[in-house]
Parts: sequence; C-alpha cells; structure tokens
Amino acid sequence: MKPCPFCGGPPVAIVTSCPDGAAPELCTYGEDGLAVEATVFCHKCGSQGPEVEDVIFDRADFQSIRERAIALWQARDMRYAPLCVASLCAAQPVSLVCP
Repeated sequence: MKPCPFCGGPPVAIVTSCPDGAAPELCTYGEDGLAVEATVFCHKCGSQGPEVEDVIFDRADFQSIRERAIALWQARDMRYAPLCVASLCAAQPVSLVCP
C-alpha cells in the first residue's frame, strides 16, 4: 500500500464488526453472514481512508472487502492535507485556499 498521503506513515487495512472489534478471517461466517466495515488507517497520524460496509459470508468476501478498502486508500490524494495538518496542530490556524 502507498504510505499515508498526509504524513508518509505506514498504513494498515482492518476489517471490523461491531461490537466485537477486529473480525477474524474465517472460512465461513454462517448462513446469516457477518456485518463488517473495512478501512485503512495510518499508524503515524491516525488518518483514515473511506469505510466500506458489507455482509461477508466466507474468506473470499473477507478478502474482497479488505481489498476494496485498500483500493479507496490508494486513490487518496493531498486534497485534504490541510485538514489533517489542522487536526494535528490544533494550536496553529490553517488557511484553506480554493483553486
């Protein structure tokens, strides 16, 4: 995966289910499946990519939702970097200039 577009930190992809936290990668999740969210976040600054929500039924679904979250992370750019900087340095005002 590409490093964080804001700070250059290392990203990690996670798949979670509420209220249990991290979802294990299993062969099957039963007839009803498991409602999960997947996202990528930066270990260094904590920025997070878009979330992907779905119900998974097997290992292929788990890998698919993880890959979709990674694809969204890979498509990110520096468009919102000033907002990240503002949250990290709340004491310093940041000027956002529209193109």
